[in-house]
Amino acid sequence: AFQALILAFEIFVSAILFIYGWTGFTVACISVTVIMFIRETSLKKKNADYSGFKEKNVWITGASSGIGEALAKALYMAGARVILSGRREAELERVRSACIEQGSAARVRDVQMDLKDPLVLPLDLSRPAEMALKAEEARRLLTMLGGEGRVDVLVNNAGVSSRALAEEMEWTVDQSVMAVNYLGPVALTKAVLGGMLKAGAGQIVVISSVQGLVGLPGRSAYSASKHALHGFFDSLRAEVASRGISVTVVCPGYVRTALSLNAVTG
Repeated sequence: AFQALILAFEIFVSAILFIYGWTGFTVACISVTVIMFIRETSLKKKNADYSGFKEKNVWITGASSGIGEALAKALYMAGARVILSGRREAELERVRSACIEQGSAARVRDVQMDLKDPLVLPLDLSRPAEMALKAEEARRLLTMLGGEGRVDVLVNNAGVSSRALAEEMEWTVDQSVMAVNYLGPVALTKAVLGGMLKAGAGQIVVISSVQGLVGLPGRSAYSASKHALHGFFDSLRAEVASRGISVTVVCPGYVRTALSLNAVTG
């Protein structure tokens, strides 16, 4: 596996050097070094500490599969009140059932575990204008579980990919990718930010990509949307850091999910 990783790295560096020259090569090396360090660190921490999420209200978009589903299960087991969001309601219900089943098995070993069943809130990020209404609905759902209904942690994970040369891609594809990957998360973040600022606490997490750092051929729309995320949330971090709000942008490498399989190609 290690030799395969080295080979993949050599191919990656060669491609970057050919396309972008030495500037791109330098950026690529820095990016890959950071990613490998983070991955190595995470592998050493076999049992991550999620205790800080107990009793927290966590809203995850793109929770119907992939990274979002994995996060939902882990945070639910940590005792968080989790809202599952995405376009596919049936898949969200599947994830909800899987969480509850996992929790039931855990309670057999530890009867003291206090787990709140996940909440399902379908939404479509391609309709940014609806995010304020969805945020209000989320507050109502959380209030039913007790407390003020404020979102403590927002995980902007949902997204769509694209795969085509820029010259072959209709501009409407760029528009739709930007709506889902950038405008939707920004609108949703603004809808919950007021509650966080009022409380003086909160965390906003954005799942970006290494393509938010370095653009690759055939991924212009996707890469542009991720670069936009970085610009907005880096600025937001500077604005709210002194007011108790943390903003985290995560740039994972390639993860085996359905994102690439469902990429827009036209």
